[in-house]
Amino acid sequence: MLSSNTAIITGLSAYLNIHPASVKWLEMNIRFSYIYTYLPNSTDSTDHLPWIPAPHLHSEFRFKLNDGHSSIFRSTYFKIGIAKYWAQDNIYSALYTELASVPYTLVDAGLGTHFVNSKTAV
Repeated sequence: MLSSNTAIITGLSAYLNIHPASVKWLEMNIRFSYIYTYLPNSTDSTDHLPWIPAPHLHSEFRFKLNDGHSSIFRSTYFKIGIAKYWAQDNIYSALYTELASVPYTLVDAGLGTHFVNSKTAV
């Protein structure tokens, strides 16, 4: 026998990109995402949809470096970032489909550039 249920899905996603006019070499990117699901009239282990990500906040600071006009490097930057993930307790746990996750934080850093042929670049 097949049965169906109506899921309630709510969430929020926000993104903020800041380029200070007085500090042209700095760029800040901040984003947040939160999704909540609920299946009414379900048991404790099946009252949420599976594979819904935990709420998370990502912050990135990008430092733009000055490129020389005759350089083969363009748009060179260094970035550092932090990603904060909160615990995910709203899981579909029937038959161990999912396990609750603990909160964690990731830190990353990177360097990027564009390589150009200075003889053909405009």
